[in-house]
Amino acid sequence: MTLGNKTALFGRQQPGGTVSIESMHITTGDRWWVSSTTTGAVDAADAGRSPDVPFATLDYAISQVTASVGDIIYVMPAHAEDVDGAAALNFDVAGIKVVGLGRGDLRPIFSLSAEASTVQFDADDLWIENLIFEGTFTNGTTVGLDIKTGCDDLMIKNCVIRGGAITTELLVGVTIEATNNRITFDGCEFYEHAGDATVAVISEGAFTDLRFLRCTWIGTWATAILDLDHTAVTTQALYMEDCTMVSHGAADGLMITLADTTVAQFLRVSTFGNQSAVIPLAAADDGASLGIQCFGTDAFETSGIVWPHDATAWTT
Repeated sequence: MTLGNKTALFGRQQPGGTVSIESMHITTGDRWWVSSTTTGAVDAADAGRSPDVPFATLDYAISQVTASVGDIIYVMPAHAEDVDGAAALNFDVAGIKVVGLGRGDLRPIFSLSAEASTVQFDADDLWIENLIFEGTFTNGTTVGLDIKTGCDDLMIKNCVIRGGAITTELLVGVTIEATNNRITFDGCEFYEHAGDATVAVISEGAFTDLRFLRCTWIGTWATAILDLDHTAVTTQALYMEDCTMVSHGAADGLMITLADTTVAQFLRVSTFGNQSAVIPLAAADDGASLGIQCFGTDAFETSGIVWPHDATAWTT
């Protein structure tokens, strides 16, 4: 009897790299390495194949990988990279996975250092994990993360999107262009200071199956945390599960805006905002949205109430 393969482990030497024993159940694609703090790191075609001689920037690493074969880029602890213009960091190769290594502020940090700086997403089937995106431009970066049309099946996992200080906000944290399907934010954290930030996440048009799982928003956004009312989506639109939303806006600070008849589901979503009598949606909604085990309050020293507590809680 002929026996088949008995292990998922596979040994190989990547050209210019080290011999490695890799688990093929994770991916059969190549592994690449990025670090700005490793001596000898360089953006060159013969680098990036081991953590001893990594690429110096993630943007260059993305230009070296192969689309749609499962390549993984590991960004090493304490990596720092300047995003100094529009699309200066561009995830534009389909089917790749980018994983940041490290905990806390040892996670890779990408600093948006100009008014027009953007981290751009422009390919399908991307997985982005454990990275920090931070505004550092005085008077605020216009848009932090720019998700272009044609980014179906995008996963952004355990990432931080934040302004660096009161004067270095991400004025819009994330913008999602129209006609994107199956975008997921899982375990992400959004922070903003009491400056001029307007929106944490905004949609520019129709979308389907936008998901926020185990995410946290804490800060001040003048318009809303999620501004999703630009197009009504009558199929599966928005799903939120186990999320916490805190907005410190005094006369604004809305939680979520949705267009009339947009289909949305909320499971165990907790909200706190200073906006009076809006728990949590500021949009006409004729019953297309459903909340289960969701609580919110708009006043200090009060316990949250189940929302929607009556029909008027869903309208302005």
